[in-house]
Amino acid sequence: MDKIDILTEEERSIANKIILEEMVMIQDQHQMEEGNLSLVNIPFLWNEVKKEIIYIPKEKRYDIKFYVRFYHINEVKDHEKFDHKNQVFEIGAKYIEKEELYCKKMEEKANLLTAGYIKRFNSLIESYNNYKKEIEELKRLKVVFETLYEQEKNSITNRKNELEKELNIFKEKERKLQRTYKRLKEKLSNLV
Repeated sequence: MDKIDILTEEERSIANKIILEEMVMIQDQHQMEEGNLSLVNIPFLWNEVKKEIIYIPKEKRYDIKFYVRFYHINEVKDHEKFDHKNQVFEIGAKYIEKEELYCKKMEEKANLLTAGYIKRFNSLIESYNNYKKEIEELKRLKVVFETLYEQEKNSITNRKNELEKELNIFKEKERKLQRTYKRLKEKLSNLV
């Protein structure tokens, strides 16, 4: 931020008058070389001259640095230059304080305006994390149940095979017993 940007309206009008006087002087000196200067050129001249503005504490006004009325810039005492720099610093500090206060107000307003969205966002993140945990738990349970299903299926098949073997053994024994009974019955009938 330039020093000139924090000037009051009165100080700006004084500076504009000084610039207009400079324009008249420049116009007189360079009219042949550069042509006529108009009020349209004020922003250009303002930018050129604003770097050269100095505060003169004795006169309590701003003036052109290299064209101070009644005396040359080298005649401005060091303490006056220091006073000028000090005043510019104080003006800048006040401006920074204003900006800081404005920023704090804007931050509070933004917090109020976005608080509902932030709470909603946080609740959505929390529910997302809960669903994610549930999905992971369900995936683990699925793997466990699939493993149990495969083991159960294998055990059922094994048990079925064992039972079929036992059944075949019992059937074979039954057949043997039936044949033995039939033979013994025939013997008995032959004996009687």
